Amino acid sequence: MEPAPRIDAATRRVLWWLVVPVLALHLLALYLPGNPATPDPLYVDKVVHAALFGIPVWVLGRLTGRGWLIAAVFAVHAVFSELAQKWWIPNRSGDVYDGLADLVGIGIAVWWLHRTRDDG
Repeated sequence: MEPAPRIDAATRRVLWWLVVPVLALHLLALYLPGNPATPDPLYVDKVVHAALFGIPVWVLGRLTGRGWLIAAVFAVHAVFSELAQKWWIPNRSGDVYDGLADLVGIGIAVWWLHRTRDDG
């Protein structure tokens, strides 16, 4: 990601207000214990994983102009979160396909940041 995106003050303010709830939802959805009584419909879990990683990467990348750095941090976090779910979180299981969905969400966010950047 080259230059920081140029966004107006009102949009920047809204995005900063979104950072805390987006990150809180991200962490709660990944680290709360699971509920074995409610199975997800087919592939809904993968879409949720992609969104849980893609949205914060896009918001933080848009605010900072450092999409690749944000993406790298979240990619490492994707691996850690799947391992944590497998080993330490009750009623959760780490899943390679969930990790891939996380990376797809990150990739879509970086692609969108790149497509919409303002080169000045």
